[in-house]
Amino acid sequence: MSVSTTIDLRVEAARAVSLDQGTSKQLHQLIRKLQWPSGTGTSEANEVWSDSRSVNAAADDDLELDSLSQLTAAGATERSVAFTVVKVVAIRNTSAADYITVGGAGAASWAGAGYMLTDDSDLIAVPAGGLLLWVDPVGKAVTNSHTDTLRISGVTSTQTYEIVLVGETA
Repeated sequence: MSVSTTIDLRVEAARAVSLDQGTSKQLHQLIRKLQWPSGTGTSEANEVWSDSRSVNAAADDDLELDSLSQLTAAGATERSVAFTVVKVVAIRNTSAADYITVGGAGAASWAGAGYMLTDDSDLIAVPAGGLLLWVDPVGKAVTNSHTDTLRISGVTSTQTYEIVLVGETA
């Protein structure tokens, strides 16, 4: 299977400034485009997994990065994905209200120095309609053990989210 990855990030904000003789527009931009071929080196990936999910209030959706199932529209398992390295985590909170948290899986957390989560108790809040994007061209290892959990938690109501993971498999 060949995987081609493109990440386009464009943040642009224009600010109108009133001057003595007219107005001026200040443009602030952050533009980044990454294109990775299929492979297992730096800035390459050979596997992708995505899903639309929901998590109940005060509940956890624990994703074991070394044993993810890709489901069909009917809910049957189409294939299994066992990441050995994760390079991209993109999570969009599709809920209309309240935030979800990412992290906090304790000793089971996919965390460590240089990871998206540096500590087992780290939490990142993703507000309703918000987006979390983490990219590491080298990637961070996923071990086939109890330290490969990416936890998504609901707060006060059932929330929905979309997730895309890009990385490597053996």
